[in-house]
Amino acid sequence: MKKILTLVIALIMVLTMIPATAEGLKVGLSMDDLNTEFWLGNYKAMHERAEELGVEIVEVIAGGDASKQNEQISDLIAKGCKVIIIAAVDSASIISAIEECAEAGVKTIMDNRSCPDGNPDATVVADNEKMAYDEMCWLIDYAKRNDITFENAIMLIGNLGDENAVLRYNGFTKAIEENPGVVNVCVEIPTEWNQEVALAGLQNALQSNSDIDLIITPSDFLWTPIQSALEQAGKWAKIGEENHVAVISFDGDVNGMQMMKDGYNWANAAQGAIEEGHMCIDIAVAYLNGEEVGDADMIDPGIVCNLENFEEVRDLVWGWAGVK
Repeated sequence: MKKILTLVIALIMVLTMIPATAEGLKVGLSMDDLNTEFWLGNYKAMHERAEELGVEIVEVIAGGDASKQNEQISDLIAKGCKVIIIAAVDSASIISAIEECAEAGVKTIMDNRSCPDGNPDATVVADNEKMAYDEMCWLIDYAKRNDITFENAIMLIGNLGDENAVLRYNGFTKAIEENPGVVNVCVEIPTEWNQEVALAGLQNALQSNSDIDLIITPSDFLWTPIQSALEQAGKWAKIGEENHVAVISFDGDVNGMQMMKDGYNWANAAQGAIEEGHMCIDIAVAYLNGEEVGDADMIDPGIVCNLENFEEVRDLVWGWAGVK
């Protein structure tokens, strides 16, 4: 509750700085990629907010290439962008681009991915570690209450160059270590945020261990390889059916929420793709108007949607709107 109140207060502070119109303002937008439902929702939200405020967005898409992203940010500086929103490909590689922006007097706003070793002007990010921790704690508590143990779990890991992936891994792992005897991770699979890499790892794990009973995924982006691997292993089954493998996921996009509705997904730690996009544009406009934002680290507390609260909270999850 404290974090939610902090977020609300911070948003009110930013919004009071925005004039009724912002005609003529130009914001640079550097995106990692648009290959997930989350990034598409976030991207669309920024454009909608910018149009509402009369802001021009000058955008570049890196396609997952960190070096290309740094070059594109140099181009945005050359085009006269005084504020650049950055959804970083890699938390370490982006430091040089942030430093270049600072030297040119350009404000930087990190979108959804933080850069802990850099010095951006603002960061809008979900509380990844706490959300993962809370989600795993719910699963462990639910398992204890229902006399369930997961002896052979798979932990999928995102790209370790992405701070979000590290924090989600840390949150899941911390909850497991604090509650021994309920979830035993027998295989960790680095995915590099690549579906083919994830599929190969899952296929190998399922071939080596036919008793896999839980998959922990750091993103709904990985549902396609999860489903494919489980189907190939004869384990794609709904909750309560024979051969069902439990899954908990992260993001709250339409894929993860569809899987919850259809009975495959036990829980989803949902980020605020739309809210984070709006916050990025609001902060950018405040900067362009010469305002100081104050505490410029805006934390999205997220929502953990699970089997027990699904009916109650599903409408609050951004991806639910696209579920059939």
